[in-house]
Amino acid sequence: MTRKKDVCEERSSRRLEKAVIVPASNEAIWRAWTSSKGAKEFFAPEATIELRPGGKYEILFDLEALPGSRGSEGCQVVTFVPNRRLVLTWNNPPEFKEIRNCFARVTIEIEPLDAGSCRVTVVHDNWGKGGQWEEAFEYFDQAWDAELRRLVKRFSSGSIDWPSVGQ
Repeated sequence: MTRKKDVCEERSSRRLEKAVIVPASNEAIWRAWTSSKGAKEFFAPEATIELRPGGKYEILFDLEALPGSRGSEGCQVVTFVPNRRLVLTWNNPPEFKEIRNCFARVTIEIEPLDAGSCRVTVVHDNWGKGGQWEEAFEYFDQAWDAELRRLVKRFSSGSIDWPSVGQ
């Protein structure tokens, strides 16, 4: 009898890649992605970031949800190059119960263009195959666009006011 492969084991070569020009220095953008305070200014209303390999990278989108269903709980920093590159584990939203705790990888690259702007590229890869992975891919195709728009807004017109966003 052969065992059905675990939905977290089999991986594909698919990847999402999104890029945006941000009107800020690489140091300012780095702080936004790598500090709890910075993440709360554009990413979500709550965050716990421990900038060290194996440190927490938990971005909480839904503070009313039960623990374990609020956001990127359980995600971690894999590695980083200060002011340039951040690599994280990344899980799936709670609505994808079958693959919720299957971790993909997210890489954020910050490339200075001039003194006041940078290209920020997000690569989401190490996707699984089959099951809810297709739906998750479509979800993140839109979600990363929204997060990058918020990042630009953060540096062009100020921090996100989460109570007014209405989640």
